[in-house]
Amino acid sequence: MQQTITHCVWCDTKLHANRSWQGLWGREQRATICESCLQQFEVFTQPEEACFIYNEIASEWLQRYKIQKDLLLATSFTQQLRQRLLKERAIIVPVPLHPLKLQERTFAQVEQLLIAAALPYEEHLLKKDNITQGLGSRAERLQRENPFVLRDRTAVLNRDFVIFDDVCTTGVTLQHIVMLFKEAGARKVTTFTLFRSEFTRMMYNK
Repeated sequence: MQQTITHCVWCDTKLHANRSWQGLWGREQRATICESCLQQFEVFTQPEEACFIYNEIASEWLQRYKIQKDLLLATSFTQQLRQRLLKERAIIVPVPLHPLKLQERTFAQVEQLLIAAALPYEEHLLKKDNITQGLGSRAERLQRENPFVLRDRTAVLNRDFVIFDDVCTTGVTLQHIVMLFKEAGARKVTTFTLFRSEFTRMMYNK
């Protein structure tokens, strides 16, 4: 991620140089996706919950990033993530992969998004099973045992957290995690995702 990216990570067209004063002083993340490509991603209606709506192009982006392992795509939306999370007072917690899934994928895609955006975070979660949350109906997934555990329950007591994930489609994963933190005594728990289905709008951040 240290290399200088001169071409759009999505369409490979040459990027224009950043001439803003923030860019000159190194206070702004340089865009790695061209404006034409960025406009194809539909902004989510509630910016406190997600950057973009989960739709066809978002699904294609995730496929290239996670399955085809195009790691440069982690830099696509650093400006949008920093705009929402840089001044966040709550502790950012990425949703982890199961160790077997991590071994298969070779990188933790959610953490990599935060690293690319130079955002601080803490690891408080472990995933204890390797079941894909998308299998089964939403009601069936909610009835399953919580697939996550806290590394240390005492470490979340009376603290504020924002749970960060790459995508939220049905909201089951985030609901399990929010419940886990609240049961352990966290003071406030909100969620934020890069992509989110409109179905889940305002489901947890109340």
